[in-house]
Amino acid sequence: MERSPEKREGHVTASVLLGGCLLECFIAADALACPPREIQGFTEEHYHASYELLLCQGGAGFQFANGTAYGYQADTVFLFPPHVRHASLLNRGQRERRTSIRFLVHPWDRARNGGAGDLERVLASLREAGCAHFPMDGRMTRLLDMLREDTPGRGELETGGLLAALFGRVLQVLCRSFGQGGSGAGQMLDDTGRRKFLVDHYFDRVADSGEEQGRLKELCGQLHLSPSQLNRFLKETYGVTFKQRTVDVRLAKIKYYLRYTDLTSAEIAQRMNFPSDSSFSLFFKQHEGMTPTAFRRQSRQEAVERE
Repeated sequence: MERSPEKREGHVTASVLLGGCLLECFIAADALACPPREIQGFTEEHYHASYELLLCQGGAGFQFANGTAYGYQADTVFLFPPHVRHASLLNRGQRERRTSIRFLVHPWDRARNGGAGDLERVLASLREAGCAHFPMDGRMTRLLDMLREDTPGRGELETGGLLAALFGRVLQVLCRSFGQGGSGAGQMLDDTGRRKFLVDHYFDRVADSGEEQGRLKELCGQLHLSPSQLNRFLKETYGVTFKQRTVDVRLAKIKYYLRYTDLTSAEIAQRMNFPSDSSFSLFFKQHEGMTPTAFRRQSRQEAVERE
């Protein structure tokens, strides 16, 4: 891996040679020094012409990529391909450091590598999936912490080198995971980490049907745990039961539809497999203290006021 860092208009940039590709990555300098923050409600839905590496430390909530809810807890890495619309929702009372690194990918020396390299194949899978995420490991955390340190006399070369090392580690994990035939970093984790990864990945796809009992048995089968053991694991890891986690994911997806689409309550109820519009409205009001219509009105008014 080679590095060529420099600074342009308030950004730290680095060129990283990895997996047969040249990556041009950049990060806003002020993002490295930002204090932990508590975000109420959604961040604005947006997309980039570049890839985006998003590193979330200490928080818990949901990322949405093209409308799909990806739940996360504590230190988590997200990777988005170009032109994927995404937004985030941080859980109430959570504080989080969030660092966004965007990058472009240029094939390099295909002749030597005999065609597309490993990284190109992984990124092709990422573009098809729309999002990848996995727990941040200790090496990533240390590199990110070092980047944030206000070290006297640290030059652009050292800062760019740390950035490139962080990028290399993240993409190394991603490449190895896809190379082992998986959809994320689950195969590289210890038993507790593997279970956490599988639970997170499972709840990414949960919530539309609301069939809790059947889904609980399915997840127990994947993890080789009894229902009581699974709930104990969820309580120890996330502080909630399977039922509450299912509710949280359902609410997050409903909020996304209310905030970013013009679907009617009846259409959202049908999409989320509620038996009726009234049961959908009752479910939302019981958990949020307001009707779906009131939430939509409030969230959009808040978005106008921020502009």
